[in-house]
Parts: sequence; structure tokens; C-alpha cells
Amino acid sequence: MTLKVVDASGADLGPAMGRALQALGYAKVDLESAPASREPSQVFTTDAVNEANLLADALRLPRLQGERFPVRSGEVGILLGMDARESLAALRALAATDPASGAQTSPAVPFQSSSSQSSPAPMPTTPSDAPSQTLETP
Repeated sequence: MTLKVVDASGADLGPAMGRALQALGYAKVDLESAPASREPSQVFTTDAVNEANLLADALRLPRLQGERFPVRSGEVGILLGMDARESLAALRALAATDPASGAQTSPAVPFQSSSSQSSPAPMPTTPSDAPSQTLETP
């Protein structure tokens, strides 16, 4: 299964999320950068309902089903909105770690924890033209 991470956090949390997902056993993670968005972070799919539910529960994010965000059949997407800076604050520590050496770089904002959840809002209807990359584990 492919996971698609759309980073609209404005804090470059996508690569850290990709590494975290790979550590959880997801071999293929596609990353896409998007302009910062106030859209709540969420998990979405068109037909991979069980996988999306498991991932949404693990990340403590709402899960949506529909065609408003472009995912292929069998694919699960994760939108990291600006709220991910707090709701997924642990990613900040991962984002501040050099993946090659494991060495911490100085984070711009100290680690914070928050359990607040926003209710899902309408998804953007236009696909992003932002660059994307694919991470694969060896």
C-alpha cells in the first residue's frame, strides 16, 4: 500500500512524518509539499477504509472518505495542516533530527504536546502543483 503525505503544515513536517511511517513498516510513502493551510490534519481515502481507519487511530486524526482530495485506489493520504505543529508535535523533534546521523539540529520551536483535535472542515478541491517525492525503504 502507498501512503501519500501532503505537507501543508508550513513547518516542513512531511519528511519527518515519512520517516515515522517507514519506521512503522510502511515501505512506500509519497511526499508532496503544499502551501500552508489551516485545513485540519486528517487521513483520507477513497476505498482503503480499513487501512485508513488504523492509521487515523494511530495518529489520532479524523478520517475522511471521498474524492475531494486526489488519491488512487488502494492509497491512503495524510494531510498535515498547520494544526499539525501542535497536534503532531512529536514530528518537530523528528524534523530536527538529521536522518543520516540521528544528530539533533536545533529546533526552531521547542517540543510541545497537545491533545486538541479540530473537527474536519471541507477539503480543498484543487490538486496541488507543488513538487512531490517518494520515499522507499530498502
